[in-house]
Amino acid sequence: MARQRIHNRRASRGAQGGFSWISYSDMMAALLLIFVLILTYSLYQYFTMLETKTLELDLKNNELEEQKIALNLATDELNAKEQALVIIQMDLDQLQDKLSTQEEELNNAKATLIIQQQALEEASKKLEEQQLALSTQAQRIDDLMNQEKLYRRLDLSVGDIAERLDEKPRVVSSVIRACRQMNFKTYINEFRVQEAKRLFDEDKEKTRTIEAISVEAGFAN
Repeated sequence: MARQRIHNRRASRGAQGGFSWISYSDMMAALLLIFVLILTYSLYQYFTMLETKTLELDLKNNELEEQKIALNLATDELNAKEQALVIIQMDLDQLQDKLSTQEEELNNAKATLIIQQQALEEASKKLEEQQLALSTQAQRIDDLMNQEKLYRRLDLSVGDIAERLDEKPRVVSSVIRACRQMNFKTYINEFRVQEAKRLFDEDKEKTRTIEAISVEAGFAN
């Protein structure tokens, strides 16, 4: 009953004079409580935001760390590629040097081949000239034998033919050996054999003996 009266009295006072029933200390305690609640809520929001920012920062740090690892891997790969390129460049330089050396050797070989080809052409030309000269000499000897029938002489020698041609005996022998592939004696006997055949064919009535024909052709008895 006493509490009820006090409550009614405070309510009556509140109705009459507002909040005059609240003491200064109660008001300060209430304000302090409100301040603590606001501060607590603010701190809660701050730490919540700080935790969120920390998580975001950790995520960014993790991303940066991953990017750093990826960058290191890319750098290592780039370094490896650069080293491979350096080795390839060295190989290319060596290959270029080798190709240059081979090209120089090839040019030298070509120059040598050209010189040898020119020398061969000159030698071939000289050989042709010598063969032509030999052939001309051989033809001169053949013409002399056919025209003057020197083979009919039993004592015919190389010197006789050389003297008629104004040549040295060894030159005449060399020409006969080179162009007719026989020695002087065989060469003369070939003419004698052909002459004997001709004389034998001309003797239709066979009035002459083989011995007589042979002697006339230049063979000894």
